Amino acid sequence: MPRSCLFYPQVLQIIVFLAACAHKPKATYPEALLWDQQVDTSLIAVIPYTRELFSGENKGNNTAATLTKDDMKRIEFLLTNCVQNNKDIDLKNGKYKRQYVAVTNDKGEKIVWVNCFCHVDGFDWKKSIVMVSDGGSCYFNVEINLTRGEYNGFWVNGYA
Repeated sequence: MPRSCLFYPQVLQIIVFLAACAHKPKATYPEALLWDQQVDTSLIAVIPYTRELFSGENKGNNTAATLTKDDMKRIEFLLTNCVQNNKDIDLKNGKYKRQYVAVTNDKGEKIVWVNCFCHVDGFDWKKSIVMVSDGGSCYFNVEINLTRGEYNGFWVNGYA
């Protein structure tokens, strides 16, 4: 058999292998998560997305998205994973209130901006976004991509 005929199957195997490695699977959440994850909705406010709400940021053609009960469980799971390396933040103590703003981006991915805070005085946090300049670990936020099961932009406020 000519040498070139032996070469082609090997090249084909390498191409198939590389193509398989390049594929990124969608996020998989532990199966028990959807059944066992408890979410305290009294600590959560879902704030509807409007372009005016984030007028200073380039958010492309985002559209408002709704959150299901399973979405809430996934957010809680990813948020817990995100903050586990920050010893000053303990989500289990129940002191953090959360605001969620959900959008669908240009790629069809569901993105949730999560704003967390310990306390706010004289402010209806269930209807309006809480923004403060300092406060340390009492105030932090993160962006969660529910479609990909990823988070980024984790930001803890500084101290005055």
